[in-house]
Amino acid sequence: MDASTQSGVAPVLAAGSGPSPRWQAARLSLGYAGLAAVWIVGSDLAVFGVTTASAESVAKGLLFVAVTAGLLLLFIERTIARALEAEQSSFERSFDLLLLHANDAIFLVDEAGRIVKANRRAFERYGYRKDQLIGVPVALLRAPEERARLPSVLELTLKDGHAMYETVHQTRDGRRFPVETSSRVIEEGGRRLVQGIVRDISERKSAQRALVQSEARFRAMVEQSISGIYVIQDSRFAYVNPRFAEIFGYGSPAEMIGLEPQALVAPRDRALVNANIARRLSGTARSLAYTFAGLRKDGSEF
Repeated sequence: MDASTQSGVAPVLAAGSGPSPRWQAARLSLGYAGLAAVWIVGSDLAVFGVTTASAESVAKGLLFVAVTAGLLLLFIERTIARALEAEQSSFERSFDLLLLHANDAIFLVDEAGRIVKANRRAFERYGYRKDQLIGVPVALLRAPEERARLPSVLELTLKDGHAMYETVHQTRDGRRFPVETSSRVIEEGGRRLVQGIVRDISERKSAQRALVQSEARFRAMVEQSISGIYVIQDSRFAYVNPRFAEIFGYGSPAEMIGLEPQALVAPRDRALVNANIARRLSGTARSLAYTFAGLRKDGSEF
Protein backbone atom coordinates (compact mmCIF):
# COMPACT_ATOMS: atom_id res chain seq x y z
CA MET A 1 0.00 0.00 0.00
CA ASP A 2 1.09 3.60 -0.41
CA ALA A 3 2.90 5.56 2.17
CA SER A 4 2.82 9.10 3.40
CA THR A 5 5.98 11.05 4.08
CA GLN A 6 5.00 11.25 7.74
CA SER A 7 5.17 8.44 10.22
CA GLY A 8 2.66 7.47 12.84
CA VAL A 9 -1.08 7.02 12.73
CA ALA A 10 -3.13 9.73 11.05
CA PRO A 11 -6.82 10.30 11.74
CA VAL A 12 -9.16 10.11 8.77
CA LEU A 13 -10.16 13.75 9.26
CA ALA A 14 -8.07 16.25 11.14
CA ALA A 15 -9.69 17.78 14.18
CA GLY A 16 -10.49 21.49 13.92
CA SER A 17 -8.21 23.94 15.63
CA GLY A 18 -9.17 26.83 17.91
CA PRO A 19 -11.56 27.13 20.89
CA SER A 20 -14.22 24.43 21.38
CA PRO A 21 -17.92 25.28 20.81
CA ARG A 22 -18.55 25.05 24.59
CA TRP A 23 -15.78 27.54 25.38
CA GLN A 24 -16.95 29.97 22.71
CA ALA A 25 -20.51 29.82 24.06
CA ALA A 26 -19.27 30.23 27.66
CA ARG A 27 -17.30 33.36 26.74
CA LEU A 28 -20.34 34.97 25.10
CA SER A 29 -22.63 34.03 28.01
CA LEU A 30 -20.16 35.29 30.62
CA GLY A 31 -19.78 38.53 28.72
CA TYR A 32 -23.56 38.98 28.64
CA ALA A 33 -23.91 38.12 32.36
CA GLY A 34 -21.16 40.56 33.37
CA LEU A 35 -22.56 43.47 31.41
CA ALA A 36 -26.13 42.77 32.55
CA ALA A 37 -25.09 42.49 36.22
CA VAL A 38 -23.22 45.81 36.09
CA TRP A 39 -26.20 47.49 34.47
CA ILE A 40 -28.72 46.09 37.04
CA VAL A 41 -26.62 46.93 40.09
CA GLY A 42 -25.77 50.38 38.80
CA SER A 43 -29.32 51.29 37.78
CA ASP A 44 -30.89 50.01 41.06
CA LEU A 45 -28.40 51.87 43.21
CA ALA A 46 -29.04 55.00 41.19
CA VAL A 47 -32.81 54.71 41.70
CA PHE A 48 -33.12 53.30 45.27
CA GLY A 49 -29.76 54.00 46.82
CA VAL A 50 -28.37 51.52 49.33
CA THR A 51 -31.65 50.19 50.84
CA THR A 52 -33.36 46.88 51.49
CA ALA A 53 -35.47 47.47 48.41
CA SER A 54 -32.40 47.97 46.26
CA ALA A 55 -30.82 44.78 47.66
CA GLU A 56 -33.92 42.72 46.84
CA SER A 57 -34.16 44.26 43.40
CA VAL A 58 -30.50 43.57 42.69
CA ALA A 59 -30.88 39.95 43.87
CA LYS A 60 -33.87 39.39 41.61
CA GLY A 61 -32.10 41.05 38.74
CA LEU A 62 -28.98 38.91 39.18
CA LEU A 63 -31.10 35.75 39.39
CA PHE A 64 -32.76 36.73 36.12
CA VAL A 65 -29.36 37.35 34.55
CA ALA A 66 -28.07 33.96 35.73
CA VAL A 67 -31.06 32.11 34.29
CA THR A 68 -30.98 33.94 30.96
CA ALA A 69 -27.19 33.54 30.72
CA GLY A 70 -27.59 29.79 31.22
CA LEU A 71 -30.24 29.62 28.52
CA LEU A 72 -28.08 31.75 26.24
CA LEU A 73 -25.16 29.40 26.88
CA LEU A 74 -27.20 26.38 25.78
CA PHE A 75 -28.57 28.18 22.73
CA ILE A 76 -25.20 29.45 21.50
CA GLU A 77 -23.46 26.14 22.20
CA ARG A 78 -26.04 24.20 20.21
CA THR A 79 -26.00 26.73 17.37
CA ILE A 80 -22.20 26.60 17.05
CA ALA A 81 -22.13 22.80 17.35
CA ARG A 82 -24.74 22.43 14.61
CA ALA A 83 -22.80 24.80 12.34
CA LEU A 84 -19.61 22.83 12.91
CA GLU A 85 -21.39 19.53 12.28
CA ALA A 86 -22.81 20.89 9.03
CA GLU A 87 -19.36 22.10 7.99
CA GLN A 88 -17.78 18.75 8.88
CA SER A 89 -20.50 16.86 7.05
CA SER A 90 -19.99 19.03 3.97
CA PHE A 91 -16.23 18.43 4.14
CA GLU A 92 -16.71 14.68 4.48
CA ARG A 93 -19.03 14.60 1.47
CA SER A 94 -16.51 16.57 -0.59
CA PHE A 95 -13.68 14.31 0.62
CA ASP A 96 -15.64 11.17 -0.21
CA LEU A 97 -16.47 12.60 -3.64
CA LEU A 98 -12.79 13.34 -4.24
CA LEU A 99 -11.80 9.78 -3.33
CA LEU A 100 -14.66 8.33 -5.35
CA HIS A 101 -13.56 10.02 -8.57
CA ALA A 102 -9.77 9.93 -8.05
CA ASN A 103 -7.79 8.68 -11.04
CA ASP A 104 -5.77 6.33 -8.82
CA ALA A 105 -7.20 3.20 -7.21
CA ILE A 106 -7.62 3.73 -3.45
CA PHE A 107 -8.10 0.94 -0.90
CA LEU A 108 -8.62 0.65 2.84
CA VAL A 109 -7.18 -2.61 4.19
CA ASP A 110 -7.47 -3.98 7.73
CA GLU A 111 -4.58 -5.37 9.76
CA ALA A 112 -5.35 -8.88 8.48
CA GLY A 113 -4.81 -7.69 4.90
CA ARG A 114 -8.47 -7.75 3.82
CA ILE A 115 -10.04 -5.02 1.72
CA VAL A 116 -12.52 -2.91 3.72
CA LYS A 117 -13.26 -0.14 1.22
CA ALA A 118 -12.30 0.82 -2.32
CA ASN A 119 -13.11 3.71 -4.63
CA ARG A 120 -14.81 3.53 -8.02
CA ARG A 121 -11.52 3.61 -9.91
CA ALA A 122 -10.39 0.46 -8.09
CA PHE A 123 -13.40 -1.53 -9.29
CA GLU A 124 -12.96 -0.20 -12.84
CA ARG A 125 -9.22 -0.85 -12.94
CA TYR A 126 -9.32 -4.41 -11.64
CA GLY A 127 -12.61 -5.51 -13.18
CA TYR A 128 -14.35 -6.60 -9.97
CA ARG A 129 -17.79 -5.76 -8.63
CA LYS A 130 -18.05 -4.40 -5.10
CA ASP A 131 -19.35 -7.67 -3.69
CA GLN A 132 -16.45 -9.53 -5.33
CA LEU A 133 -13.72 -7.31 -3.86
CA ILE A 134 -14.77 -6.09 -0.42
CA GLY A 135 -13.70 -8.52 2.30
CA VAL A 136 -11.21 -10.48 0.18
CA PRO A 137 -7.41 -10.47 0.78
CA VAL A 138 -5.68 -7.59 -0.96
CA ALA A 139 -3.11 -10.14 -2.16
CA LEU A 140 -5.71 -11.11 -4.76
CA LEU A 141 -4.74 -7.97 -6.69
CA ARG A 142 -1.07 -8.92 -6.92
CA ALA A 143 0.61 -11.03 -9.56
CA PRO A 144 1.10 -14.56 -8.11
CA GLU A 145 4.88 -14.23 -7.78
CA GLU A 146 4.48 -10.99 -5.80
CA ARG A 147 2.00 -12.26 -3.19
CA ALA A 148 4.57 -13.79 -0.84
CA ARG A 149 6.09 -10.34 -0.19
CA LEU A 150 2.82 -8.77 0.96
CA PRO A 151 2.82 -9.85 4.65
CA SER A 152 6.24 -8.30 5.28
CA VAL A 153 5.22 -5.08 3.49
CA LEU A 154 1.99 -4.85 5.50
CA GLU A 155 3.86 -5.51 8.75
CA LEU A 156 6.41 -2.79 7.93
CA THR A 157 3.65 -0.31 7.05
CA LEU A 158 1.82 -0.95 10.33
CA LYS A 159 5.10 -0.56 12.22
CA ASP A 160 6.41 2.62 10.54
CA GLY A 161 3.07 4.19 9.70
CA HIS A 162 3.83 4.47 5.98
CA ALA A 163 5.52 2.81 3.01
CA MET A 164 6.09 3.32 -0.71
CA TYR A 165 7.13 0.68 -3.20
CA GLU A 166 6.63 -0.75 -6.68
CA THR A 167 5.13 -4.13 -7.48
CA VAL A 168 3.07 -5.90 -10.16
CA HIS A 169 -0.72 -6.21 -10.00
CA GLN A 170 -3.18 -8.06 -12.17
CA THR A 171 -6.81 -7.58 -13.14
CA ARG A 172 -9.59 -10.11 -12.77
CA ASP A 173 -9.00 -11.31 -16.35
CA GLY A 174 -5.26 -11.79 -15.68
CA ARG A 175 -3.85 -8.65 -17.32
CA ARG A 176 -0.68 -7.64 -15.48
CA PHE A 177 0.57 -4.09 -14.99
CA PRO A 178 3.26 -2.39 -12.86
CA VAL A 179 2.10 -0.14 -10.03
CA GLU A 180 3.53 2.31 -7.53
CA THR A 181 1.84 1.96 -4.16
CA SER A 182 1.86 4.61 -1.44
CA SER A 183 0.33 3.60 1.89
CA ARG A 184 -0.18 5.02 5.35
CA VAL A 185 -1.84 3.93 8.57
CA ILE A 186 -5.04 5.74 9.50
CA GLU A 187 -7.70 5.39 12.19
CA GLU A 188 -11.34 4.98 11.31
CA GLY A 189 -14.05 4.03 13.75
CA GLY A 190 -11.52 3.21 16.45
CA ARG A 191 -9.54 0.70 14.38
CA ARG A 192 -6.25 0.90 12.50
CA LEU A 193 -6.44 0.59 8.73
CA VAL A 194 -3.94 0.92 5.91
CA GLN A 195 -4.92 3.37 3.20
CA GLY A 196 -3.30 2.49 -0.11
CA ILE A 197 -3.13 4.67 -3.22
CA VAL A 198 -2.21 2.53 -6.21
CA ARG A 199 -0.99 4.17 -9.41
CA ASP A 200 -0.61 2.40 -12.74
CA ILE A 201 2.93 3.17 -13.95
CA SER A 202 2.79 1.24 -17.23
CA GLU A 203 3.52 4.37 -19.29
CA ARG A 204 6.44 5.34 -17.05
CA LYS A 205 7.96 1.85 -17.31
CA SER A 206 7.43 1.83 -21.08
CA ALA A 207 9.23 5.18 -21.37
CA GLN A 208 12.11 3.87 -19.23
CA ARG A 209 12.45 0.77 -21.41
CA ALA A 210 12.40 2.90 -24.56
CA LEU A 211 15.15 5.11 -23.12
CA VAL A 212 17.31 2.12 -22.19
CA GLN A 213 16.83 0.63 -25.65
CA SER A 214 17.66 3.95 -27.29
CA GLU A 215 20.83 4.28 -25.21
CA ALA A 216 21.81 0.73 -26.09
CA ARG A 217 21.33 1.39 -29.82
CA PHE A 218 23.35 4.61 -29.61
CA ARG A 219 26.13 2.90 -27.66
CA ALA A 220 26.24 0.06 -30.18
CA MET A 221 26.48 2.56 -33.04
CA VAL A 222 29.30 4.46 -31.32
CA GLU A 223 31.16 1.32 -30.27
CA GLN A 224 31.09 -0.06 -33.83
CA SER A 225 31.87 3.23 -35.58
CA ILE A 226 34.80 3.33 -37.99
CA SER A 227 35.59 6.85 -36.73
CA GLY A 228 37.24 7.71 -33.44
CA ILE A 229 34.76 9.17 -30.94
CA TYR A 230 35.55 10.60 -27.54
CA VAL A 231 34.04 12.59 -24.64
CA ILE A 232 36.11 15.02 -22.56
CA GLN A 233 34.99 15.87 -19.04
CA ASP A 234 36.97 18.00 -16.57
CA SER A 235 39.81 18.26 -19.11
CA ARG A 236 40.26 14.46 -19.30
CA PHE A 237 38.89 11.67 -21.45
CA ALA A 238 35.70 10.32 -19.87
CA TYR A 239 34.90 8.04 -22.82
CA VAL A 240 36.59 6.82 -26.00
CA ASN A 241 35.29 4.24 -28.42
CA PRO A 242 37.37 1.21 -29.57
CA ARG A 243 38.30 2.84 -32.90
CA PHE A 244 39.71 5.92 -31.12
CA ALA A 245 41.89 3.71 -28.91
CA GLU A 246 43.05 1.78 -31.96
CA ILE A 247 44.03 4.95 -33.83
CA PHE A 248 46.32 6.03 -30.97
CA GLY A 249 47.80 2.60 -30.41
CA TYR A 250 46.10 1.69 -27.13
CA GLY A 251 45.00 -1.86 -26.41
CA SER A 252 41.56 -0.89 -25.09
CA PRO A 253 39.47 2.22 -24.40
CA ALA A 254 39.90 1.67 -20.65
CA GLU A 255 43.60 2.53 -20.92
CA MET A 256 42.74 6.02 -22.13
CA ILE A 257 40.12 6.99 -19.54
CA GLY A 258 41.51 9.78 -17.38
CA LEU A 259 44.24 10.87 -19.82
CA GLU A 260 44.57 14.52 -20.77
CA PRO A 261 44.02 15.28 -24.48
CA GLN A 262 47.50 16.82 -24.70
CA ALA A 263 48.95 13.36 -24.15
CA LEU A 264 47.81 12.43 -27.66
CA VAL A 265 49.20 15.54 -29.37
CA ALA A 266 52.73 16.06 -30.67
CA PRO A 267 54.49 18.81 -28.62
CA ARG A 268 54.65 21.27 -31.53
CA ASP A 269 50.81 21.26 -31.97
CA ARG A 270 49.70 21.30 -28.33
CA ALA A 271 49.21 25.09 -28.22
CA LEU A 272 46.88 24.84 -31.24
CA VAL A 273 44.87 21.98 -29.74
CA ASN A 274 44.59 23.71 -26.33
CA ALA A 275 43.30 26.88 -27.96
CA ASN A 276 40.67 25.00 -29.98
CA ILE A 277 39.51 23.03 -26.94
CA ALA A 278 39.15 26.32 -25.03
CA ARG A 279 37.06 27.78 -27.86
CA ARG A 280 34.75 24.76 -27.82
CA LEU A 281 34.36 24.81 -24.02
CA SER A 282 33.65 28.56 -23.96
CA GLY A 283 30.99 28.20 -26.66
CA THR A 284 32.63 30.61 -29.09
CA ALA A 285 32.88 27.80 -31.65
CA ARG A 286 30.10 25.21 -32.07
CA SER A 287 32.29 22.91 -34.16
CA LEU A 288 35.89 22.92 -35.38
CA ALA A 289 37.77 21.09 -38.12
CA TYR A 290 41.56 21.21 -38.03
CA THR A 291 44.59 18.97 -38.33
CA PHE A 292 47.38 18.27 -35.86
CA ALA A 293 50.16 15.76 -35.39
CA GLY A 294 48.99 12.89 -33.19
CA LEU A 295 51.08 10.99 -30.68
CA ARG A 296 50.60 7.24 -30.29
CA LYS A 297 51.10 5.28 -27.07
CA ASP A 298 54.53 4.12 -28.24
CA GLY A 299 55.61 7.76 -28.89
CA SER A 300 55.43 7.68 -32.65
CA GLU A 301 53.77 10.54 -34.48
CA PHE A 302 51.26 10.37 -37.30
